[in-house]
Amino acid sequence: MGITGGGGNVDPRNAFAAELCVDAGGGCEQPVTIPVNKRFVIEQVSGSCGLNDEDDYENWMINAQLNGGTHHHYFKSPTSSTFHFLTRIYADAPGLTVTPTLSGFHHDNECHMTHSGYLVDMTPAFP
Repeated sequence: MGITGGGGNVDPRNAFAAELCVDAGGGCEQPVTIPVNKRFVIEQVSGSCGLNDEDDYENWMINAQLNGGTHHHYFKSPTSSTFHFLTRIYADAPGLTVTPTLSGFHHDNECHMTHSGYLVDMTPAFP
């Protein structure tokens, strides 16, 4: 049985999730490795940030490789500590990273986020 919805009819065995972290001090950024010959279709980004007060917010960008180039997708968390975004981002191997942007990110805050979606086989087909 497939999953119907955002990505169409997707085999649940292709479900994929990756956790990333970002802080202004650069202490927790670790790349996610995407399997070779696979494309990660990210449909949801959710997580939480350690906010100092309700007027605080964080900005970050997801850096995704696609068709040989790096593409930056910018996000801003709401003025609460948790967030959830529906999205559609495509990312190829070798990996996916997330980094803080220059404005709005406070030195003592850290955001943890889960990127959920599915993997698509991109193995070249030869006649």
